[in-house]
Amino acid sequence: MILLAGAAIAVAAIAPIVTRWLGNPPDQRLVDLEVYLDGGRAVLRGAPLYDVLTQPPQLLPFTYPPFAAVLAAPLTLLSWRAAQWAWMAAMYAALLIIVAYSFRDLIRRTGRYAPIAAGALAAGRRGWCRRTTRRGSGRSGCS
Repeated sequence: MILLAGAAIAVAAIAPIVTRWLGNPPDQRLVDLEVYLDGGRAVLRGAPLYDVLTQPPQLLPFTYPPFAAVLAAPLTLLSWRAAQWAWMAAMYAALLIIVAYSFRDLIRRTGRYAPIAAGALAAGRRGWCRRTTRRGSGRSGCS
């Protein structure tokens, strides 16, 4: 029950962000993800990676290391909507792992309420994802 409460806190905090950003107009939704996907497609086709540009209106080049394109290649097998959901799920899973690791001593001290503490800490860090979700990057350094 306590585990569900912790998950509910985290989900309640991130649901509005996910809903908002996935509800943006298609040309403004997770544009960094589009860059990664186009890089992944270039790798699969054997095309020059750094000649890739996203569709208008952004026309963004692939500027990441080639390994990022290799990692993005499996996402190209998904529909655009499924890739967005997978990307968002991965971003928030990474956030939860970072919070759990960074605050492990504090979370451990809360005893049986550890899931609630972890959920609350992740909810408190949602601003990190709020600023980066529009572009879809999940870059650290934002607060």
